[in-house]
Amino acid sequence: MTNVVKFPKQKKNSPPQSMEELLEGVEETRREHVEFLLDEILSNSFRILYEEGFDLGKDECVNSTAFMIEAFKAAIYRSVGIEHTLQEIADQVMLVTEDETSVDNISDTE
Repeated sequence: MTNVVKFPKQKKNSPPQSMEELLEGVEETRREHVEFLLDEILSNSFRILYEEGFDLGKDECVNSTAFMIEAFKAAIYRSVGIEHTLQEIADQVMLVTEDETSVDNISDTE
């Protein structure tokens, strides 16, 4: 028979089948959006810093630069309710002062 229709072997994107699937999709979309924003913002920032003589891509800066990128990501994730491992570390290391207008490193207050 020549008129046999072959069904696709891969499943097409289907609508979420549960509230859990829907929420997972929302979180994934938020993560992708954060990654896109960070790429846009930080690439411009790094370009400007480089033009001003600050090369954050040097070997001795790589760890600090990577940490800074993850810290930005953790802060943005927190603002949209997504967990990141650096959020807990920041909560342990940083202390909000009484007037709540500044943040001090705990080691600075001891």
